[in-house]
Amino acid sequence: MNRRQLLGLAAGVTAAAGAGVVTGPPASAATSHRKPPLLIVHGSHGSGGAYLPLVNELVQRGRVALAVDLPGHGAEGYYPVWFQAPQDLHAMTTEVSPIAGVSLQDNVDRVVSVLRRIGPAILVGHSLGGATVSAVCNAAPQLVQRAVYVSAYCCTVLKTVVEAFQSKENADSLMLKFPPTADGAVVLANRFNWRTNDPEVLSLLREAYMADGTDAQLRAAIGGLQPDEPYGVSLSDCSLQPTTGGRVPRTYVRFTQDRAMPLALQNRMISDAGRFDVHDVHASHFGVMTRAAELAGLLDGLR
Repeated sequence: MNRRQLLGLAAGVTAAAGAGVVTGPPASAATSHRKPPLLIVHGSHGSGGAYLPLVNELVQRGRVALAVDLPGHGAEGYYPVWFQAPQDLHAMTTEVSPIAGVSLQDNVDRVVSVLRRIGPAILVGHSLGGATVSAVCNAAPQLVQRAVYVSAYCCTVLKTVVEAFQSKENADSLMLKFPPTADGAVVLANRFNWRTNDPEVLSLLREAYMADGTDAQLRAAIGGLQPDEPYGVSLSDCSLQPTTGGRVPRTYVRFTQDRAMPLALQNRMISDAGRFDVHDVHASHFGVMTRAAELAGLLDGLR
């Protein structure tokens, strides 16, 4: 790599294309026409920043890569005083979430606004981010060159994320074993205390999300998660529509060791939707971090 390329890489890693967006460097004239940009949509309670290891790996392969912050997340995220140490457990169980009103349409608007700036892109959704990917494909299929679901929700027969979560194929999900942090009817959001010191909960988190990582990696991953996730995305119909989003080429990356989103559910969604190009990565749910290099290599091969 020559000096000019190194300067371009450094500028790309530190620059931002817009609020809430983590970017890679501009593609060179020789590669831009062959390799579309990649836009990554984060999962529940997360942000674009959590995908920096993946973005960095893609950038080092010469790709334009971005990870968007969805509304109410990342730079706009909700990190209340009661979530800090020492935690106020009463407020945690009673304070109404200020991001409760964020909807699937809000997510679509945010992603489409980025796609209009960078041109048709490969849209990559992880976990709950898959619901937004499908909704964007329905709303603006001309802006999505390929939809990629990375251990993510892809609804068709099962119309909503809630339906998928309640399906028999999800019965083995360890997410079902997490003790509730607060009554959703009171706080108006899916609230979880990622900063708990309960050793049993931490052990369950490790088993569910990062069995292929270390305790330190798990702490780093959950340390950046915010407590609230709006219900709007999970309750909304995000099914691919045959005449719009269903026509977009799609890839599914199965995380074969995922115990948050079991392989049975991933397979059900693949079977329901059909027409998937399927790839396997031996990873837990947070494999986007622990297997970033492998995943980047796979994504780099897509067109």
